[in-house]
Formats: sequence, C-alpha cells, structure tokens
Amino acid sequence: MKRILVYRYIDIEHPSDYRKMIDTFAKRYGGACPNFGNKVWYQGIISEISTEQNEISYYNPDMSADYINQNFDLLLYPMANIFSIYFVDALDGITAFIRQLTIPVFIISCGVQAKSFDELDGLISRIGDKSKAFIQAVYDSGGDFALRGHFTAAFFEKLGFHDLNVVGCPSLFQLGNALTLSNEKVPKDEFKVAINGVPELAVPILNQYDGLFYDQDILFHILYDPAYYANLKPGMKGDLRWLKQSGFKTALPELILSDRIRLLADVWDWDHSLTHEGLCFSFGTRIHGNIIAILAGLPTIIVDVDARVREMAELYHIPHIPYSEAAEFAAGKRDLYDLYLQTDYTDFNKSFPQLYKAFSDFLVRCHIVDDMINTENRYWNRSLGQYPKAAIPQAKQRAERVCSKLGIYKYLL
Repeated sequence: MKRILVYRYIDIEHPSDYRKMIDTFAKRYGGACPNFGNKVWYQGIISEISTEQNEISYYNPDMSADYINQNFDLLLYPMANIFSIYFVDALDGITAFIRQLTIPVFIISCGVQAKSFDELDGLISRIGDKSKAFIQAVYDSGGDFALRGHFTAAFFEKLGFHDLNVVGCPSLFQLGNALTLSNEKVPKDEFKVAINGVPELAVPILNQYDGLFYDQDILFHILYDPAYYANLKPGMKGDLRWLKQSGFKTALPELILSDRIRLLADVWDWDHSLTHEGLCFSFGTRIHGNIIAILAGLPTIIVDVDARVREMAELYHIPHIPYSEAAEFAAGKRDLYDLYLQTDYTDFNKSFPQLYKAFSDFLVRCHIVDDMINTENRYWNRSLGQYPKAAIPQAKQRAERVCSKLGIYKYLL
C-alpha cells in the first residue's frame, strides 16, 4: 500500500449546496467565486491515482514536516500556473517546505503563465531565480514534474533543466485512453453552441446563434446571491444597469431570464448539461470549460487568450484560433457555423492514445501508480446530473425585469 499525501483538497465527491456557497466564499475567498474549472483538472489527477494500491490523504496546515516524513511515501502537489509573476512570491515558502521533506515530491500539471510565447525571456529575468530554486528542490527530493506543454518545457530548459516530461494535463485522461471525437456535422438548423469565456465574447455570439453560455466564476453573485444587489447603487459594478451601460445592453439579463446561462459547481452537472441540452459544438477561451466539453463528446475550438491555453491546445492537437479572429465571429463578420464545419479532430484522435500513454508511463515510472486504468472514473458520476441547471431557475426569479419604457432594471427579491 502506497501512502500518498495530496497537498490540495477540492471536494469532488459531494453535490454542492449553492445556498451555502455564498457564506463559504465569503469566509475562504473574500467573497469571490473560485474557478470551477479547477474541479475538472483536479478530478482528473485524483481519479487517476485512486487505485486499490494507494491510500490517499490530504494535507492540512497542522501537519509538520516530521509528521509527513513519517506517515507518507510521497507528496503529490497539483499545481497549475505556479510559474507566474502572480505566484512567484509564494515560491520561497514552498521551496523551504519541500526542503524539509525526506519523501519525493511530484508536481502535477504545472505550467508557465504568460500572455504569449513571446514573454518567455522576460519571465526568465523576472522569476527565473526563484523558479530555479523551487525546481531544484523538487528534483533533490527525488521527485519530478509533469509539464503541461512545450512552452513550459522551454522555460525549464532556459533555466538549465533537461530530460523533461511533457505529458499534458490529467483533466483529459480521466475517462480512459479511448476518447475520440466525431467529425460528423449537424445541419445549420440544428446548430447549438456551448460558449465559454468572457461575456464580451459570449454574449454577442449568443445574440446570433442558439446555445448556452457556460460561465465558471464571474457571474456567480449575479446568478446565485439573493442579497447581491441590496447595497448597490445605480452605476456600480455588478448592477445590471451597469452591465447595460458597459456594452452588454439588455442581452445579459435576457440570457438569465431565458435560462441560457449555466454556472455549474459540480463536474457531473456540467457534463450532464453538455450532453443533454442538444449542444453540438463548444467555443471559447476557458481551457477546462472546453476540455469538459471534449470529454462530453463535443467538437471544440479553443480561443487562444494566453500561453497556457495555446500550449495545451497545441499539445493535444485541439483546434484553436487567436482571440482577434474569435472577435470577428462576435462582431458578426464571420459565421460561426462555417468554422464549426471546418473543425477536424483527426489529429486529436490519432495522438490522444500516445499522450495518454505518456502520462500513464510518467505515473508508473514515478511509482505513483502501478497502472493507470481509469475507464471507470467513480468521480465522473453521470447519474448525479439530474438537474443540470442547478440553482439557476431560482436566480431567474430574482433576476432583473426589463422595464422597456424606462430602459432600466428593477431588482425583485
């Protein structure tokens, strides 16, 4: 039995209670909503190491280094954008913590966060020293890194580290190695799109095409918090009057009132919605919003908004376009259905088994699992997706009612 300590805990087993999340976010995140896309990648790695041979525990701050060394065989640290100007100040503390351990540390699915590939040299000059010390501490522990793409590998190589494992993100491997997407297309009158990303892109597209907007964090309070407008004054950010003035016009509240927005906290609800609401295509800027669509069987085109999104799309051969091109579809200059017709998943289908094997081989080589056979992912429980809209009908009842004559909104509790 291998005793694995996972440094981060995200609840992927129990259905979320949206009424309690308001208070939870106030206590843990200063009122902000966490990115629910993190559940997709986290569920990936936990499902892949959940074997009969492993005993999985989760870190808490009361655990001393001595306690960890005596009670666990390895530490698994799920990280996403650790190599970033936003997180560099945390690296010293993480490095010092790892230096106290006598068990190997494995960093899973880590990557460099940057606006574009052109920022690599600038990042090296700004965060290179702290990053190098952190990387060396992990290697000195006897551990290793699972890198999510070749841009991150280039960062490591510039810091002097070689023999790297570019194995992608565990989020796409959680349903086994037989994942394929069809290149068959539906006729235009059946075209219904799942849009994710910023409202500036999603809302104009949904004014043109049938479909749903899948948010991951930014509209949480507008949709779910019954007290959100209580202390707002006209023109304040968050007031739907402000949204109207900022360019959304009446589109966003109309999407709320017509139940065309989904913000789902649990992967099974998210998946259930994508597979049961007549959708045939996913498009947008959120990498894990698109990954869960792929897992649900939807052909997808990712909009490159930063280096992280681009390197993952390139590694997996997921079709992708720059944001400047996506803006043309939002502006009505191009037909999104034509782009959908061009979507080709031949390269994705061909390369996926090899990428799956590379990630599986990494876990086996590092003695994290004996074999990664996870075609029966117990966390991906489609039977729980009984109510894909979650609490949104209640949000609809609380939403702003359009006052067409006045051109304003009146909030009704």
